[in-house]
Amino acid sequence: MARSGILKIAERCGVSHMTVSRILTGKADLHSPKTVALVRKVADEMGYRPNLVAQSMQTGHTRMIGVVLRSSHGSWFSDIQCGIHDRLVERGYLPLTLEMSGDREQNAKRLNHMLDRRVEGLILWYGGEDVLEESLRAKLPVVTIDTPPPETAQLDFVGTDDTLGGRLAAEHLLDLGHRRVAAIAFEELPTMRERREAFRAAVESVESAGCQEVAVTGHDNDVARGLIKELLSQDSRPTAVFAATDKLAWLVISEAHAMGLSVPEDLSVVGYADLDFAEMITPALTTVRQAPTEIGQRASDLLLNRIEAKEEPESPEYVLLKPELVVRQSTALCK
Repeated sequence: MARSGILKIAERCGVSHMTVSRILTGKADLHSPKTVALVRKVADEMGYRPNLVAQSMQTGHTRMIGVVLRSSHGSWFSDIQCGIHDRLVERGYLPLTLEMSGDREQNAKRLNHMLDRRVEGLILWYGGEDVLEESLRAKLPVVTIDTPPPETAQLDFVGTDDTLGGRLAAEHLLDLGHRRVAAIAFEELPTMRERREAFRAAVESVESAGCQEVAVTGHDNDVARGLIKELLSQDSRPTAVFAATDKLAWLVISEAHAMGLSVPEDLSVVGYADLDFAEMITPALTTVRQAPTEIGQRASDLLLNRIEAKEEPESPEYVLLKPELVVRQSTALCK
């Protein structure tokens, strides 16, 4: 800590150097509002910058948070990162962000490299047992996001109510008169399976309505294109398709156009997420909008509250944010 700086501030304010130190290290509630305002004003005027490294050595608090995300460069995780970053900075912390690869050993090395920096907690996208095991071994507060961890992990979670989201998509298409529909999802992602299953259940609750399910394995776009082509080539093809992510919805629209089908005249399409390209494709995509920025903010608040409470929670918190349907031009009344 810049000791001489604190002494100069104390001299100008007419208070002890311990008073200045406490106020500038987050213990302002020990002093009167008038004294706090004066010390902060003088510190700003003098351009005082605290030595956070020295403070962390004295207090044991680095005020750094580890953020572990799946390797992705899309708008979804960018928005989550923005929500996390802004909220952490607002509360006096800094994120240390790490992207996971598909290699178990490499993931363990990356995570341990982060933990060596003495982060005080983790915001974790649950991408597999390897990441989860290493995170729990660190014995730090952990909040998971987007994909729920196993119940046995007993971790806080912030994500989307995907059951509601799937139902919203189904209700929209049913209201438009569609009774022969399909749902397509990348099978290995639990959130997408949940959306697809909720969509199917809502469709099949209506008499005379039926849902054909398409599971894409391996998160492979070429595989998805082939399955979509098979689906749309059927003699009794669906009049509407629900895709469990906007990227799959874009593939459905692309394949439909390649086969001479018009969207939405011949085929209605609903996506999920409301990614940045959803309103820019032709036709603009009807989709179920999630709230990635708010997921990041809520996860940050939950984690910091755990850290600052300095006590073990009685039970994990499970926060599900409500999605909303955004109607654009890719859906229409069934002919």
